[in-house]
Amino acid sequence: MVRKQQAIDAANAVLDACPDAGTKGIASAIVNLYIKTLGDEARPLIAVEQAFAVRIPDVPAVLVGLFDEVLANGVGDIKTTSSDITDIGGLFWASKVGCIDGQSGAYMAARHLMGQTGRAFHWTALKKPGLRESAIAKGTRSVDTTGTQVELTTCSSYYGVAVTAEQVEKAISTGREDATLLSYRMAATMMENPYGYAQRRVVVWTDTDLLEAIRELQIVAREIVAACHDIYPLPRCSAACTSFGRLCSFYQLCSRQETYDADQPANYRKKSPSPRPIPVPEHLADLCRISASEIATWHRCRREWYYSYGLGIERKQVADSALEVGSLVHAAIEQYNTILYLQKGNE
Repeated sequence: MVRKQQAIDAANAVLDACPDAGTKGIASAIVNLYIKTLGDEARPLIAVEQAFAVRIPDVPAVLVGLFDEVLANGVGDIKTTSSDITDIGGLFWASKVGCIDGQSGAYMAARHLMGQTGRAFHWTALKKPGLRESAIAKGTRSVDTTGTQVELTTCSSYYGVAVTAEQVEKAISTGREDATLLSYRMAATMMENPYGYAQRRVVVWTDTDLLEAIRELQIVAREIVAACHDIYPLPRCSAACTSFGRLCSFYQLCSRQETYDADQPANYRKKSPSPRPIPVPEHLADLCRISASEIATWHRCRREWYYSYGLGIERKQVADSALEVGSLVHAAIEQYNTILYLQKGNE
């Protein structure tokens, strides 16, 4: 189908624009798997990355955000994760049931407050492969040569993907993969067990779920509005210090190993404006703006909220590769879905 090839080309263009080979390689493997396993499903997509801004009832605040996907019967969100997604009773999926998940709760509440029908929340989970660059086995011609130096030298390929003479020479001389060769191994590994790396599940919300989500949104919004009027270091939650398998970016500041001086910032800086600001109607412009990610931060750790949203700062550091991969995957899939499902063109 011509349109599908156009969609694939658009996704690849986003990936190719990434200057970091490692980030590009991981994201390419994930997007390739998405296209092959989930990208052919007939889906009634209405929009992707749709901005919304809705007044929160009885609170001087407006909820803003982006729906990753808008469908006839609900909305969808795409998550890249390092967690196991094969066990429906496991931690990842257990946290996505009903209004347990704060983000989906905010999104479904927003949809309801906007007067839109549809109670289905479509979760797309994409697991990042936990593979690293490694030595390339020499291999022998008498056995399977896939992923070996023999495949490189005799087939000019690695895990079935064509490679250049320069890549072969570099790989043989070093005996190790580079980021590009690693991405080929990732893609092959993921296709051996696609269910373990790409899944889509739908959670249907009940009336009770919706009412609870709206009540919780109002409670949290009031707390955030109050905190915005009286900025001071809020209580910390020690359980959040390593909630993503790594130290919180404010750990050194929170533990007093570092300090922040607005006049002489050393390791911290004011957060950059969002590259995709959410437009807010003029009659809501004077209200406090609260995003779903801000709500998630508030739930996770109020001291983190104080630094990130109260003071509006972020740590000066090398970019987070996990976040870069997730952002790149989202951008590529957005282009793919826009062309495949939303643009009219050649079939």
